[in-house]
Amino acid sequence: MIFSDKKSFGIVESQFLNNKYIAYSTFGSVKTPIGITPSDATAIDSCKSLALLKAYNEHLERRKMGFQTMQDQDIKSFNYVRKEISNNKKNYFGYGFNHIYGRIDTTGTASVFI
Repeated sequence: MIFSDKKSFGIVESQFLNNKYIAYSTFGSVKTPIGITPSDATAIDSCKSLALLKAYNEHLERRKMGFQTMQDQDIKSFNYVRKEISNNKKNYFGYGFNHIYGRIDTTGTASVFI
């Protein structure tokens, strides 16, 4: 189970947000050449279980970005706006600065498909 320790996650119910649940979690971080990735993640949903899943997915997104920071291999990526596939370096999708995308950081855009 991903949430085996009650100290590393929780859910807050907010009347202010029309009974939405805010899930928070703290997992491990990844040490990269430019620093340590975030270890916390949050999410919001009207369903408690989906809020927890979204928070875990947010953690996975942040962790993956940390691993990408250390990779110099070429990968294929899909540009959704231009509808084309191109070659890029993996580290273009990790934390830090690159000449194509500028400064990269997590924006909390993780989602869950059910």
